Amino acid sequence: MSAGALTALAAACAPSSPPPAASPRADQPRPGGLFRWGIVGDALTLDGHSINAPLNITMQLHDRLTQYDAQFVPQPMLAESFDVSSDRTQLKLSLRKGVTFHTGRELTADDIKWNIARIAQDPKLNSLIYPQAAWWTAMDAPDKYTLVLKSDAPRPPTVFDLFEFLTIIDPQSDDLNAHPSGTGPFQLVEWAPGDHFKLTKNRNYWQADRPYFDDLYVQIFGDPQAMIVALEATGIDAADKPPTRDELRLRGDSNFQLVANDMSAAYYCMSMNTSVPPLDNKLVRQALSYATDRKRMVDTALPGLGQPKFLPWPSHSPAYEADKDAAYPFDLDKARDLLQQAGISNAELELLYSAQFAEYPTMAQIYQSDLAKLGIALKLRPIDNGAFLAEKLAGHFQLTLDRNTSTSLNPDRGISGGFLGKANVQKFADPAYLSLIDQVLAESDAEKRKPLLSRFNDILVDEAFVPSLCSVPTAALASGRVRGLVYSAAENWKIGDMWLAA
Repeated sequence: MSAGALTALAAACAPSSPPPAASPRADQPRPGGLFRWGIVGDALTLDGHSINAPLNITMQLHDRLTQYDAQFVPQPMLAESFDVSSDRTQLKLSLRKGVTFHTGRELTADDIKWNIARIAQDPKLNSLIYPQAAWWTAMDAPDKYTLVLKSDAPRPPTVFDLFEFLTIIDPQSDDLNAHPSGTGPFQLVEWAPGDHFKLTKNRNYWQADRPYFDDLYVQIFGDPQAMIVALEATGIDAADKPPTRDELRLRGDSNFQLVANDMSAAYYCMSMNTSVPPLDNKLVRQALSYATDRKRMVDTALPGLGQPKFLPWPSHSPAYEADKDAAYPFDLDKARDLLQQAGISNAELELLYSAQFAEYPTMAQIYQSDLAKLGIALKLRPIDNGAFLAEKLAGHFQLTLDRNTSTSLNPDRGISGGFLGKANVQKFADPAYLSLIDQVLAESDAEKRKPLLSRFNDILVDEAFVPSLCSVPTAALASGRVRGLVYSAAENWKIGDMWLAA
């Protein structure tokens, strides 16, 4: 029976005096209410184009042109249709009509042009999609709802990775850093730095039945344990990136649910500042990589969840190579020999890391203990997440512990990002490496990319300036009342689709 027939039948059978409205079933969306969630560490900016912006907040404020489904097939979002030319040098986007920014101004093709051009022309944003944004040599808008992107070279099908992370910002926002305007399901009401964010429902959202929540409240915590205490005391409804020990402790509790991203590519890594001695010597970096007991770190800090690894790529990535992912097994004797070749003994190093992740202290202490056996004194310096990001980007470190998710889709995002790209925080600037980055990003043929990616991995192994430690699935702990919590391909929550059961 068609939808129209069902509607007609329902009208014919309706009583003259309608009964009280029934409550939604537990498995049906329940509009309204306040959703509260916790994060550890404040944001540096809400500029959705910046690498320092928190995705779980900015992607509630800003929509994208397209969005991958669970099979990584691009689906319409702000672009209601799209067409790629047969030679992959042109992409036509047809925008939805009537979409408005939070200010009430209608979205047009010129706004999309501004967003792409801003990322392409301002490398200081350190955007992970900077290279893809710079692909387009021309952007034509024959009318206000149509945009044609043109490139002087074929581009791979993974061009839609660009749109997955291209948050569309209103160019006329009063303050892109602190109060941006977007077209997303929620709009910003207040940011109290160090304490909270308040967002409210966009009542003119182009998806008429979304979002379900009326309001969002994001509590900023100074440490992950305080966040979990608030969750267990029902002060918040969900905890973003909770400590692993609490994931394991609460996943069997019927009052809570552990929601993991099955396609997560998140991993922990170590950044080595190659501009300062003795880390400017690759033999030292190799020694420090051999002195890393990845298995013990995983077994102690991430029991049953992570896997030791060296490369940044997940196993489903075209850049993944199993043998190179197993490079640098734990070997203190090998590490000692390399340090002797480098003429290093009784060195002092400092390991900087954010207080955001509860696993870091355990991993750092294991590393500190093993380096002491080599005569290296490792000072541990945990600091607030905002300060950590600022210190790292300014290059004020020797070693850092980091968490990265930029390899979740095509390798191009990782290769152009802050850990592996030309502007990498480790300040690794070997000319052959920088040239190889250009070659990988310019090659659209999958078969021709394979040897380039393999050479890229060879350099990562040999130079050891950003050794990975282990994989760690992105996850959330939530109250049993939370419904619809799923991850996007960008590894953020689709909060517009979520609701709370009665």
